[in-house]
Amino acid sequence: MANLSDQQQKIVGRYYDNLDSTALQRVQELVTEIYLAEPGPKKDKLWRTVELHLKKLNPPAAQMERVLADQDVKQLARLVAEMTARKPGTTPPAASKPTPAASPAPAPTAAPAPAPAPAASAASPTATPGAPRTFTPDELKSALKSFKKRIKLTKLDEESKLGRNPLSSGKGSGIFAITPPNQYPAAIWEELVRQGKLKPAGRGFYQLIDNG
Repeated sequence: MANLSDQQQKIVGRYYDNLDSTALQRVQELVTEIYLAEPGPKKDKLWRTVELHLKKLNPPAAQMERVLADQDVKQLARLVAEMTARKPGTTPPAASKPTPAASPAPAPTAAPAPAPAPAASAASPTATPGAPRTFTPDELKSALKSFKKRIKLTKLDEESKLGRNPLSSGKGSGIFAITPPNQYPAAIWEELVRQGKLKPAGRGFYQLIDNG
């Protein structure tokens, strides 16, 4: 790094400081992708990518080898949750943001009712006075797809006994609300609520609306 400027050295340094966080986040995403993928070359490629990122994280060698040998997505989800729990400032792939210990888990009926959804419009989104920004149909579609993947992963974690979601009913796959993926701005979830795709469930949680 001798030939780099001070600013460039800082950028490179931050990259290496966050390398394990980047690898851990990618493995979390791969858990969802593998869970949804059909058996075949694409799924095999995803497992090879998992191996590359796991080696950067240095998990227990025996546990990593067993996960890769069995190619069991539930074992992988369990390993990712254990590594995430050991790293401060991260959130397990299916875990929601922590709530105060004294707060009782609300029943599904306690979730706030969503605002009435406006009539769908074929026109592209336009800016309204005072609105911070608008989102393209592709941005909204991508965010909603990520939200659906997160719900599937949450249910997978529940089956793997990685912890109960505070908004689950406590029976089977009773999870109905989650915190949305944090790679999207909060405003995009509010827009999906206005469009009748999601509805708020309180404390930063959202619920998917089944439109049939």
